[in-house]
Amino acid sequence: MINNLMHINNNAQVNRIYQMQSTVSNVSGDPIQNKTTTDTVSISHAGKNAAEKFQEIAGKYDVNIISVNERDAMAKELYENKLINEKEYIHMTIPYCCADLSHDIEVINAEKRDFLSLAKYNYELSKDINTPEANAMAKRVIDIFEQIKAQGKS
Repeated sequence: MINNLMHINNNAQVNRIYQMQSTVSNVSGDPIQNKTTTDTVSISHAGKNAAEKFQEIAGKYDVNIISVNERDAMAKELYENKLINEKEYIHMTIPYCCADLSHDIEVINAEKRDFLSLAKYNYELSKDINTPEANAMAKRVIDIFEQIKAQGKS
């Protein structure tokens, strides 16, 4: 859902009208038919609201410097607003094995990290042993983080 929404940035794009020209020629190359058609591209009110809500959430977070607590809050907001599905939410909030367990868990969860880079690193590290479905989900989470980065604080 997010992929389709992120390419539409304003009302001018939403209501964009484009022309398509099609010509069919016979064997000698002479035009047989010259037809012009007009299509209108639009998005529903719910779709506009979803794009605006995604932009609002993305504006709160910098996925290149974010704590576990902030990442989890961001994922929860995306999920509660139906911008990501349950599997994406779960995968986005899986703990990474980068924490020094000698520290207090609250300190670890408050430390800021580059979760976009961590997601990419973990994907590369485990892509050869993961299932195709797990790899697809990891790529999807990376895509979501990159969309947040493109529209957010980063």
